[in-house]
Amino acid sequence: MSAAAIFPSRRRPPGARPQLGYQVPVPLREPAFPVPATLFTNGWVHVLENTELMFILMMTACHHAVGYQEFRVPAEGRLLRFGIGRDAYEAHMMLSQLGLIKVTQDPGRHPDRKVRDFNSGEQALPHTLGFIPAGFERDAFARLRAQIDYQLSP
Repeated sequence: MSAAAIFPSRRRPPGARPQLGYQVPVPLREPAFPVPATLFTNGWVHVLENTELMFILMMTACHHAVGYQEFRVPAEGRLLRFGIGRDAYEAHMMLSQLGLIKVTQDPGRHPDRKVRDFNSGEQALPHTLGFIPAGFERDAFARLRAQIDYQLSP
């Protein structure tokens, strides 16, 4: 079987409908949020893992929704609304080390992130998160390499 049979040409035959000119898209009627263009132009989209990119999209949506302030995302909302489970949530550690987000832990947690007095019935608060759009202004490859070098240094 030839490649032409498997992948037929998508070209428009001569004399078919005329090409339409570009039209400016109509404004969205659904809620949308801005994503930093530098996520793409500075190479971040190429160096971040899928879970980190999902986390960044969650961060930009929440950051926009709360008026560009720090916020908390409870586990239920994170999972049900964004599909980000516990393992994917761990992306916050690397993203904060890269300077893309700010993470403030609940003071009721130990340094290893376990909840103090877990059996007392008191619920720990989720981390407070802050999105840092300016972090995307740096070159992704250089920043990631510097972070890896730092983590591997004795």
